Amino acid sequence: MQWASGYAGGMMVAGLVLGMPAAHAHQSDESTHLVEIDAQSGLVEQLVSISAGDLAHHMGWVGHDEEIQRARLEEGAEELESYMVRRLRVWADEAPCRLESSRFVNLLGQDGRVHLHVGSRCEPGAAAITLENRIMMEGPGGYRHMGRAQAGDRVWPMVFDVSFPTYVVNLPVEEGGAVASSDGGTDETKAGGDVAPDEGEGGVPGWLKALGILALIMVGRTWVKRTTR
Repeated sequence: MQWASGYAGGMMVAGLVLGMPAAHAHQSDESTHLVEIDAQSGLVEQLVSISAGDLAHHMGWVGHDEEIQRARLEEGAEELESYMVRRLRVWADEAPCRLESSRFVNLLGQDGRVHLHVGSRCEPGAAAITLENRIMMEGPGGYRHMGRAQAGDRVWPMVFDVSFPTYVVNLPVEEGGAVASSDGGTDETKAGGDVAPDEGEGGVPGWLKALGILALIMVGRTWVKRTTR
């Protein structure tokens, strides 16, 4: 699997995240959504990282000023996983993709976030992959998730919020030996162009590189806080 260059990609997402205010008062921290698409096999892998405290409050496990404990997360892990997975949906050319796996990479990381990995299998050769993220968007204002999708060496920055809970990745198609990408979107859907990243490293699992990106985001976030005091 090949994620885009960890440093360049991480700083790109960090810049987007740090430059935008939280969508809702209950959002205390940035949320990230990283996606890797293998168009040939139809495999779509997602890594979603969200504040454990925000999730716990949303689930009704803690009050506003209470701190979530790992033991409570472990106790409710099955319920939390089900809640999150049901709100992460994938389509290939409007056909629903099949959920293959889901697991917590880290139920409570040092960054105070829950990290969930989800794998889905779509029909190979799709022209477009539609991603949906409705986690914690039930209330007014909703949550905002910043992210990026990657297919091969192309990258699409993404934003999911209550106004646009879905994002269409128009995959590159071969036309006469050249590679071109199509654009398009529907109501309540964002569709974006692609960004060519640096050469990725091979042989490293995608979700490990994704965690590296998240670490860079946290470093950038800490640096911004220190320099703005």
